[in-house]
Amino acid sequence: MEQADTMAAVTEPREISERTCAGCRQHDARGALVRLALSEHAGAQLVPDLRGKLGGRGVSVHASRSCLALAANRGGFARSLSCAVSVNEAELALAIEAQLVGRAKGLLLGGIRAKRIALGTEAVVRSVESQKLALLVVAEDAAGRSVQLTERVRSAGKPVAVLADKAFLGGLTSRAELGVLGVLDRGIAVELARVATMLGTLAGKTDVSGASPSKSEAEAE
Repeated sequence: MEQADTMAAVTEPREISERTCAGCRQHDARGALVRLALSEHAGAQLVPDLRGKLGGRGVSVHASRSCLALAANRGGFARSLSCAVSVNEAELALAIEAQLVGRAKGLLLGGIRAKRIALGTEAVVRSVESQKLALLVVAEDAAGRSVQLTERVRSAGKPVAVLADKAFLGGLTSRAELGVLGVLDRGIAVELARVATMLGTLAGKTDVSGASPSKSEAEAE
């Protein structure tokens, strides 16, 4: 099962701000990269700034182990920031992962509170039939009807994002496990697909070239 399908079905073309990855040195849409902020209070260390809210100097990098390794071990971070920085590649990857997971959880909980999330197979089927589905989220360990529904949604040209496991999705509700849920809000769908794609890339399930969100990624954070 692919980590995340394109978001072209739920987005429209718009002017995109680009950044350069400190690892591979390729230009990419800002939303396809993770911003790292230089924290002087932590001894000139880099900390993830997924939403771009931290002030001061920053640097961008793809959420991939290869790009993190290139930037950390070949001076990519120091070159981009024009100063020496303390970088532990493994710790930085874990910090990025934790922030991405937290962002996904926040988006889903917000959507649930706003009643913009369809929970479970039957609710998702109804959202597909009423053409309200903006994004299908499926657990990595989903099986049975959840997998069949995923194929149906993909065949209909709707975007799909693979995220976490059934216990994680179920933990957002009163259920022990949940294989699928449907996002009905366009803004949440775009951002959640971006986060899911980055998590997949960080886990080595997709490559950077195939992991970028649509060139109309939401930049109105």
